[in-house]
This record gives sequence, C-alpha cells and structure tokens, in this order.
Amino acid sequence: MYPERTVTVELSYDEALVLSGWLGRMEQRPDQGTLTVGPAERVALGQLNTALEPLVDEIFNSNWDEVVELARTRLMQRNQI
Repeated sequence: MYPERTVTVELSYDEALVLSGWLGRMEQRPDQGTLTVGPAERVALGQLNTALEPLVDEIFNSNWDEVVELARTRLMQRNQI
C-alpha cells in the first residue's frame, strides 16, 4: 500500500473562484453534469471543493454568481480563450 502523502497545488485567486463555482454546481446536480464521475472522483472533487471553500472569501456573498463570472472573464482574457 502507498503511504499517505499530500500534494500542494498553486492556483490564482481567479482560478480558485472558477473551480469553486464549478465544483459547487456539480455537487448540486444529481447527474454530476456531463462528466462521467465515479465514486472515487466524487470523493476527490468533494475534498477539493472543501479545501477551496475557506480560501474563497466571496463564497457566501449574495453576488457570488457575478464574482465567479468576472473571474471567468479575467481568466479567458489572460489566456486569450
């Protein structure tokens, strides 16, 4: 068996906002969106969402959707998508 290890991932704040928004939406959908998500993936994605929540200050703001949309726009602009 593999020893328990942790991994550190560095994200920009906008990346954290967008991922947190997406993960939150996926958790609310019984079909988990259009992705094929097995039980292990659900656990991993849930843990990622749990790790992001305390890092994203605006998560409980009434304008959360707007905050995430602005972060999406900035990410697309920076990456010329």
